[in-house]
Amino acid sequence: MLGWGSGINSSLKLFTVSLQYRILPNNWKRDFKDILQSASFALGKRNITKAFRTLPYKFQGLGLPDPIVEIFALKLHLIQNHWGTGSEVGKFLQQAYETFRAEIGIAGNIFKVKFEKFHALASDGWFKHLWELCNIFDSDLIFRDRYEVPMTRQDDKSIMDEIITLTWYNLPELASINRVRKFKQVYCLGDITLTDGRTIQSSMFNRTKGSSTRTFPIEKPIAKDFKIWNAALKGISDHHLRLPFTLGPFITEPHIDKNWSANEDVTEVCHQMSAGHFQSYPLSGAPRATRFGK
Repeated sequence: MLGWGSGINSSLKLFTVSLQYRILPNNWKRDFKDILQSASFALGKRNITKAFRTLPYKFQGLGLPDPIVEIFALKLHLIQNHWGTGSEVGKFLQQAYETFRAEIGIAGNIFKVKFEKFHALASDGWFKHLWELCNIFDSDLIFRDRYEVPMTRQDDKSIMDEIITLTWYNLPELASINRVRKFKQVYCLGDITLTDGRTIQSSMFNRTKGSSTRTFPIEKPIAKDFKIWNAALKGISDHHLRLPFTLGPFITEPHIDKNWSANEDVTEVCHQMSAGHFQSYPLSGAPRATRFGK
């Protein structure tokens, strides 16, 4: 009996360790059921209650671990041991977390957001699984602000948070909107508005891929995605494409559209049209084109 129990326990531990670094596969429940069926047949019973399975040996139980609890504990233990230490694992965790936050597009503490409502906004991965586990166990996990995606302007909001307030988009539609957002390589309202902090840029309505100094996931939106995205931008603005509020001054250096610059006394602005070709706009007079270096 002891040898059989140890064998089942070892199988469950191996099963648990194999899952701690990735999202639960679609067939994990089937694999777990196969292990439990082995235990059931060995006892001559078809069904064993969870209480009896997880009860320690000294109380006449099987002493089997709960894989979901074990995986959650292992993930938290990994973060506690490596986060912020400068180790290779710690660096990987931080990079994976920042990528996860940029991909999902929702600001604030994502681990308190309902997983079932917004899970389609993120690709399957280690932190998405951790998000799911935090929801299952109603646990709060908070990272310092410096690890979050920075906002561009004062009183800024993430694009997805603002669109979610419209309430009429379902999860597949939100996924379409998020797909175009990543294609445009923008994150917050400050990334899509003009310098007035209120008017949405016209370029946000075309199908041209955005450019950014940050790294965004590669996306290939279809026509339906662009249609939903355009409607969502119009939904959060008025008929003049203006937000109902004005964003404050810039608090971080913009990560998009580096093609505009000004001279030191701010009497002239310059727009880089292409490699080596600029359009100059002085404070008075008509604009003139100039060549780089001339």
